[in-house]
Amino acid sequence: MFATVFATGFHALTVLLATTAIVKSISGDITGIYMEFYENEYILNPQKNAFIPAFWVRQVDDVYCLWQYGHETIPIFLAYLNSIESRIQWTMEIEQEGHLPFVDLNLCRQAYRITAEIYRKKIPHTEVLYILVK
Repeated sequence: MFATVFATGFHALTVLLATTAIVKSISGDITGIYMEFYENEYILNPQKNAFIPAFWVRQVDDVYCLWQYGHETIPIFLAYLNSIESRIQWTMEIEQEGHLPFVDLNLCRQAYRITAEIYRKKIPHTEVLYILVK
């Protein structure tokens, strides 16, 4: 997931680990240990990755980072991430009107600062009514 956040040329990247099953109590810990290794070895290591993000933070299976290499290099970085480990595939989402959902927050770009609100997924009312009637 990617979005332009700052007019100064930084981009925000939010990625989702699509295949990590965090179901049992210990699997979350094991996943966290492996992802710490994965990030240090493949993402934050300048010997293996030419595009080191300016900021990178992971919350379980979501990652938020600030990207300083321009919008045109984002697909190259995404292809690199998806080529490392076939069981870990990354997806992206683009900022819509200055808003980017991250975990349970809605990150809002406002003139060189980012604010956060509680994120509520929009559900069409017709679907809710259908579920209630059924």
